[in-house]
Amino acid sequence: MFAFRHWESTGDIVERHSREPIARVYGRGRTAADAQQDVILEAERRLLRRGRSE
Repeated sequence: MFAFRHWESTGDIVERHSREPIARVYGRGRTAADAQQDVILEAERRLLRRGRSE
C-alpha cells in the first residue's frame, strides 16, 4: 500500500492510499496537474451523484 498526497480542489492537502506507486497512479507522461484535474472531476461526479440520490 502506497500513500501519497495531492491537493484537493479546496486547497487542502489530502493523503490518499493506493496499491500502486504514485508514478503508476499518475500514469506515464502525465503530470501532477493532470492527476489533480482527475481528482477535481471525480469529486464533481461524486457531488452530482449525491445530489441525484437525495
